[in-house]
Amino acid sequence: MEPILEGTVDVRSYLGPGDERTLADDVLDGLTRPLKELPPKHFYAPRGSSLFLLLFALPVYFPPPPFRLLLLRRAPHILPPPRPV
Repeated sequence: MEPILEGTVDVRSYLGPGDERTLADDVLDGLTRPLKELPPKHFYAPRGSSLFLLLFALPVYFPPPPFRLLLLRRAPHILPPPRPV
């Protein structure tokens, strides 16, 4: 198999003790599912991850105005309009 990139890739890990196992388990679980997924907690610093989880634990979540505007502008390109049942 030919390499995709030439040169080097710098990978930095900021995982704490024991977090490597959690990451490995989440990757194995998420990438062996029919619809691939990885938990967002691995893409944020610990404080950002905590805030992310708290935000989505709220009973109602309203995206901030810039996200709403972006969604309204791009939604037709992302998902076709619903069809009548």
